[in-house]
Amino acid sequence: MISEDNTANNEQGEDSKTEDTVDTSDYKSLYHKEIQNNKKLRTRSQDAEARLEEFGVKQEDARKTRLQQEGEYKTLLTEQDTELKRLKTLEKDHNSLIGQMKNNIIAKFPEEEHDELSQLDLSALTILDKKVSGMQPSNPPPVVGGVKSKKTFDLNKMTADEKRNNWDAIVESFKT
Repeated sequence: MISEDNTANNEQGEDSKTEDTVDTSDYKSLYHKEIQNNKKLRTRSQDAEARLEEFGVKQEDARKTRLQQEGEYKTLLTEQDTELKRLKTLEKDHNSLIGQMKNNIIAKFPEEEHDELSQLDLSALTILDKKVSGMQPSNPPPVVGGVKSKKTFDLNKMTADEKRNNWDAIVESFKT
């Protein structure tokens, strides 16, 4: 009886060990399952937010129609006035931000072109700025403090050893 219990315990112990190794060794499938689960939760959350937003809009519309039916035009008018003031301040901030961005882009160009460029809208200015800044000059400007020197070789004054040692440089000087 004792031997039967021991073998049964050993078999159960071995089974649990193999299950642990199978579960823990397949990290890739667990990772993909977790990603799929997160995607489902994210879409569910986004759907719930969209429905909540839609419900809020419908509720606000119902409240306004109820106020209209009750004759509460003063309340509706004051609400619309406050909303109009809020939107006017937003428009003012928006226009100042757009103007600031346009001025920053226009400042990159020569002054002669400022009048023509000020008539363009922001999207056209950004496209123009990207194209102009994306163009690279064919010869990059020299490095500050660097001296551009080209080695010239007088082949008549060089010895045979000097010619042999500097042959690659001599050939390069004739290429350019």
